[in-house]
Order: sequence, then C-alpha cells, then structure tokens
Amino acid sequence: MLDGVAAIAALGALSIRALTARCQCDRARHAAADDVTMARQRRQELAFLRSGNYFTAIFVAVGIAVLGLGVFVAQDIRRTNDRVRATYEGAMTELDRLNRLQTLIQEARRNVLYALTTDDRNRQVEYADRSRSADGEVLTNIGRHVEWTTKPVAGAALQKLLVDWRAYLAVRDQVVGEILGGSNREATDNDLRNGIPAFNLVLTDLQAIKQFHEQQFAFNIAELDFMATSALYRDRILFVTGLTMLFAIVVALAAQKDGMFRAVRASEDRLREIISSINEGMFVSDRAGRVTLWNPVLERMLDRPAADAIGRTLDEVIGHREFDALLQSIKTTGASKPVVLSDLTRSKATGGEGRVFEARVFPFERGSTVFLDDVTDGRRVAAELQHAKEAAEAANRAKSDFLANMSHEIRTPLNGVIGMTELVLDTDLTDDQRECLQTVKSSADGLLGILNDILDFSKIESRRLDLEAVPVAVSELISSVLKPLAVRAHQKGLELVSDIDPGVPEGIIGDPVRLRQILANLLGNAIKFTQAGHVILSIRCEKPQDGRCRLSFAVADTGPGIPREKHTAIFEAFRQADGSTTRQYGGTGLGLTIASNLVHLMNGRIWVESEPGEGATFHFVVDFAVTSVLLTETREPSLAGVSALIVDDNAVNRRVLVAQLTRWGMRCTAVEGGQAALDALTESARAGRPYQVVLLDANMPDVDGFTVAEQIAGRPDLAGSTIMMLSSSGQLGDATRCRQLGVSAQLTKPVAQADLFQAIGQIVGSTPAKTSATT
Repeated sequence: MLDGVAAIAALGALSIRALTARCQCDRARHAAADDVTMARQRRQELAFLRSGNYFTAIFVAVGIAVLGLGVFVAQDIRRTNDRVRATYEGAMTELDRLNRLQTLIQEARRNVLYALTTDDRNRQVEYADRSRSADGEVLTNIGRHVEWTTKPVAGAALQKLLVDWRAYLAVRDQVVGEILGGSNREATDNDLRNGIPAFNLVLTDLQAIKQFHEQQFAFNIAELDFMATSALYRDRILFVTGLTMLFAIVVALAAQKDGMFRAVRASEDRLREIISSINEGMFVSDRAGRVTLWNPVLERMLDRPAADAIGRTLDEVIGHREFDALLQSIKTTGASKPVVLSDLTRSKATGGEGRVFEARVFPFERGSTVFLDDVTDGRRVAAELQHAKEAAEAANRAKSDFLANMSHEIRTPLNGVIGMTELVLDTDLTDDQRECLQTVKSSADGLLGILNDILDFSKIESRRLDLEAVPVAVSELISSVLKPLAVRAHQKGLELVSDIDPGVPEGIIGDPVRLRQILANLLGNAIKFTQAGHVILSIRCEKPQDGRCRLSFAVADTGPGIPREKHTAIFEAFRQADGSTTRQYGGTGLGLTIASNLVHLMNGRIWVESEPGEGATFHFVVDFAVTSVLLTETREPSLAGVSALIVDDNAVNRRVLVAQLTRWGMRCTAVEGGQAALDALTESARAGRPYQVVLLDANMPDVDGFTVAEQIAGRPDLAGSTIMMLSSSGQLGDATRCRQLGVSAQLTKPVAQADLFQAIGQIVGSTPAKTSATT
C-alpha cells in the first residue's frame, strides 16, 4: 500500500513540476519576445486548449470507470492510512519530546560552564539565572514524560533520570553559589569533582531513554512494513485508483491552464503599461542587434516611432556618430557585465544646443536592455548649483575677510584705548577721574567682548574653530571663571556659589579656553538677568569608566525664568527670550548660541529647564578623558633687564607697549616697520647684545609680521631672539603659520597687561609659569 502511495505522490509531483516549469517558461518567453513571437505563442496556446478539451473528455471517462473499481477498497485504505499516520506521529512526537529534553539539559549545563569561564560579574549572574531557568523547564519536561509514557521500561528510566538530575542540581547550586560568592577556583574544583560525574549520570540516563525510543521506533517501522506488506494484494487496484486521481488532477490543471494564460496575458499588458510609464527611454535588442522593444519615451527622445524601430537593426535606428560608443558596448559587452555610458551628446538636426544622454546597458542571454536618460537639464541644474555653491563660498570667504579686516581696524584703536586707560589707572587720580577711566575701560572691554562674540560665531558658523586637547585643572579653571564674575554678583547683592562634587576628577583633557567661555556665558547671563537671590554652579561626574568621565554642569538662578516655548529659540543666533531683553539688558544674543555650538563641538549636549517666575537652570554634559598631569602655577616672573624690540606700525600701540614693558623693568626699543626691525636686530646681533624678545605686529601694511618672522628664522645670526606675535585679526591659519615659523607665543590684541606679563615671563624662561606636575 505504501509503495502505491509513494508512486501516486511521485507521479503527481512530477506532473505538477512539469506543468509549473512550463508556465514559468511561458511567462519568461512572453516577457522577452517581440510582438511577432507573442502572436505565434498565442496561436500555439489556442491549439493546446483545443487538444486539451479532447483529452479532458477521455480522462473523465476513464476516471469514472476506474473509480468504480476502487470504491470497495476506499474505506479499508482510509483505515490503514489512519493507523499508519497515528503510529508514525506517535513515534515522532516521542522523539521530539526527547530531543527537547536533551536540548534543555545541555542548555542548563552550558550556562554553568559559561558562568565558570567568565570573569564578568554581570555575565556570571546572567548565566546563573539562565541555568536556573532551564532547570525548571527540565524538571517540568521530565514530569510530563513520566505522565505521558505508557511503557514501564521508559517510565523506570525516566524516574532514574529525575533522581539523577536532582542530584546534579544539588551540586550545580553549590557551584553557582561559589561562583556568585567570588570563589571561582573552589567552584571549578567542585564542578570537576562532583558536577561532571553527576552530569555524566544524567547523560547516561538520557542515552538509555533515547536508546529505548530508538528501539521502539525500529519496532514501529517494522510494524509499518508489515501493514504495507499485508496490503500488497490491493496495490494494483490502488494503482489504478491513483491513476484515475492523477488523470483527474491533470484534467483539472488543463482546465485551469486557460485562466493561467489569461493571467500571463494580463501580466504582459501590465508590464507594457509599466514600460510605457517609465520616464526614461528604453529599448531591447536581440543577439542579432535587432530592436524588439521601443518605449514611447524613446520615441519622443529620438524622434523615431516604435513601428519604424522594431525589427530593424541598431545601426539603422540609432546609427549616429555620437552613439558609436553605445553601439560598440551593446555588441561587445558580456552577458553578466552591466555598463554605464555618460556624456553621449547628440546634436540637433536643426542646429542649436545638443542634448546629453546617459545610457545603462544590461545584457542578458538573448540580447540587451538599454535605458537612455536625457541628462541635459540635470547637468545644467548641477552646473548652476555648483556655480551657486562657489558664489556662496566666495561670499563666505569675503565675509570672513571682511570680519578679519574689521577686527584689525577695530582692535588697533581699541588696543590703544585699553592700554592707555590701564596706564593712567596706575597713576595718582582723583576719585572722579578714576571712575571716568574705569567707565571707559569697562565700555572698551564690553566692545571687545561683542567683537569676540561675533568673530567666534563666524568661526563656528564656517566650521573653522578648532578645539585644543590639553590637561586642565578643573578647580583652577572654575576659580578663574568665578573670580571676575563674583564682583558683578556682589554689586547686585547676589550669592554666587559653586558646588563641585567630590567625585569630579581634578584633571581632565580638554580646551580650557572654550570651556571657560561656555561657563562665563552661562554664569554671566544668570547674573545679568537675576535681580535678587543666588546663582549656583554645580558640577557632577557621571559614568566614570576606562579613564573617562562625563561631567554634568548646571547653572541655576532665581531670575524671571523662561517660557517653555522659548527653550529652543534662545539657543539660536541673535535671539533672546523677549524682545524687551535687548532694550533692558543689552547684548547681541550670541552668547547662548556660541555656548551651544561649543558644547556640540565637544560632542556634548546642552538644554534648559525653566518656567516663568521660577528661575532657570542651564545644563550641559560633555565627556572628558581623565588625567593626572596638571598645569600648576608657580612664582611671578621677573622681567627686569630683559631686552625687547617692539615692531608696530601704529604709534599708539608702540607707546602703550613701551610704557608697559618699561614699568616691568625691561629695556625697550620701538620701530614702526619690518625693515627697521631687521636693521635693529642686525645691529644688536653685531654688537653682541641681541634682543631677547621681539614683539611683532602681524598686520603691518608694507611688510607684515609673518614675513619679518620668516626672514628672522632664515638668518642664523638672528636666532638668539625669541619672537612673540601680536595679531588683531585672528584669521584662520595664523596659529599654524606661527608654529611653522618658530614663533614662541601668539596673542590677540588688545592684550591685557597680566596676560602680556605672563606670556613674556614664559618665553624668556625667567620662570616656567606653567609647568608639568603629577598629582
């Protein structure tokens, strides 16, 4: 009986596969052939359908006749099949359950081994939990096997497995406890001594159960074979019945063939619609080079109708000189090598501007499919976009140059104002005079702050701001930020408080200037907008690991607060929470924008939490590397007797610098140009008294400071002088040029006296004002 079933199944499968394969071939043929070939195929299909009707009648008649012979054994066949199915399903169910049990036992053991071999505490806990979870499922499955089994031998083996498994669990729990207790060595020894033998007993029990089921399965196979043999005498009748069923299936499939052909034709129609809707030119050619498909877009693109193109060779259809490369590619390209051809230019027959095409050739076994795209307009748009991009870049460069020039023009007189004011403030003055001069200096410092904000914003906007990565002492940096702001806070009666968590590392790697700028902006805004109460700076360390930490900064005030809908706008350029803010408090609206962009350049995040009337808290978090090498300050430098050459084309700047350096005991000479500076340096070198420090103005009209520095570096007789560059423009690349020319320090004018004093002290070596120390 089983042989008959197998024969029917084999015949049916072969017939279905053959019919399916033929349908697939038909579809492929219809998709690739031209109109003539499709018409021939449709005639063949109609002939097949007419012959199919004749054979259908024969198959139905034979089927009815033979089917009557098989009716009397149908019931017996059904009962036999049910017994076979039940026996087979029972055996497979038992094997599936056993395999599931074996998998669970191995998974439980594997998790214990994972816990033994890993040093990660979290993974040890995870593997221990997984092992216990698998334990419960194993016990449940063993219990179910005991309930389901009907064989005494299998039941006894399962009971023994249950006992041995529980014995292994006792050892396993001890091992896991020792692992979680940190005693990995004791756990390993215990597992080798007790755990492996106990688990081997479990595997032995499992193997015995598996062997029993394999024997049972062999018995079931023998029983199935017996049942098949006992039904052998009915094979002929079953075979005839199977043939009848097969004929009926073939007839049914033949009847469905018409529907399948209709579906194929509908698919062809849809494919043609899709091809017609493609906005690119498309044609298909066979291996002989004849066109078999020509879509409507190509008709308009090349001004040739499909009726005139199909059936003709490519040389006749697109044989233009400009398309020679395309024709050559179609003729020579292999069947598995797509090709893209660009810049295929075709001149208009009527003259004027030609059209530019891009072709993509996709070869297949019996020809090639070519897509032709008119990229003339796209190329023109791309060129216009490139021109607009270049214009925008030129405008941006012009803006940067303008800002640099304006910076120089503003900083030069501002340097004189601040320098002269500082000099006068160091003399004996009346209270009214001192107040007026302090007002002048405060206004000049405010103007300098606005100028710095605009230049920083311009650098950030053009992605030209580079961050340093140097050791930073956190406590010193915070102190340097709070000291100048404390005066403003106390003048307004505010409490300025810093709260640094003990977990914050003392040393980090970062850009101290930009970090100070962010904090000064946030704290300065808080003091500006808070009329009473306090301003608190809090710093916390989050997620310290692997030599890095995430510092969380928060600046909280008791000011008027910010509406929720303004929380995002205040970080935009030239935007403040309220239009009246500018009138009442002043400012450019760039402070928060610069702070936000600096935080983002540090790969951090900044946000605000505030409600009207409840104050505001500005947060930002940045990841830093932790370091133990810090920069520590030492004694004040002594500059008495140090010789200096001042080179600046601005008389006011020369006068200010001479006065400042002379006050510190330095011996000064001032000249107004680059050539005069070289002459002075040459004369001092010949006299054996070279200048120790040369203060060079970077922006001089005839010979700028960089040119002078380059000439000094190229002359060995002037190598004894140390160069300091003073710049008022701060253009991108100045720092790089200074390093290349051996300039020891670069300062941006106007320079505060304290900064100038400290910088000269460092470069002349009177004292290492910043030295490396290990804390």
